[in-house]
Amino acid sequence: MRSLANREQNQKNAAYNLGVAEAVRTHKNEKPGFYVRVFLEFLL
Repeated sequence: MRSLANREQNQKNAAYNLGVAEAVRTHKNEKPGFYVRVFLEFLL
């Protein structure tokens, strides 16, 4: 019974880690926000 609980917890941990990895990847690929773009346009 304990191994089943461990397996379920491992699956939850894996799903959480995948979600975090996807969020980090998405955040890295985002374009600069509105204020950053306005500031950069002001400099140019």
